[in-house]
Amino acid sequence: MTEIITRRDFNVPVEMLFKGWSQGENLQQWWGPEGFTNTFYEFNFRNGGRWRFTMHGPDGKGYENECVFETVKENELILLHHISKPEYKAAFNFLATGSNRSSLIWKMVFTEQKAYDALKDIVTEKNEENLNRLETVIEKMEKK
Repeated sequence: MTEIITRRDFNVPVEMLFKGWSQGENLQQWWGPEGFTNTFYEFNFRNGGRWRFTMHGPDGKGYENECVFETVKENELILLHHISKPEYKAAFNFLATGSNRSSLIWKMVFTEQKAYDALKDIVTEKNEENLNRLETVIEKMEKK
């Protein structure tokens, strides 16, 4: 088993939640654990589109990333293949749970057991930090 699942409920409509993910200027503000920043080089948010970026850690190191958006269904689903190491596939399911409520289910499947074993104890915590940052960005989006 090389799967990690993270779920978060949000007090916003599913359209707002999806917008936090689908617009590069929003995603750039929250992607990554606490203390990380991003430089996006390519963000082609469509089926088959590429996403290339550097995550800058609080330690000053840069972490190069490349992904392919395998499937994008507005307000429903993003299937992402993280092709740089560690390689994994991720499914982000967006669910409307009420008029102003939604849920995000984030499922990651690592292609190598070794990578999963090395990361499984920290990924869940770091994904939660990502989602905390997403909530902050969504709050800013609501105020605009």
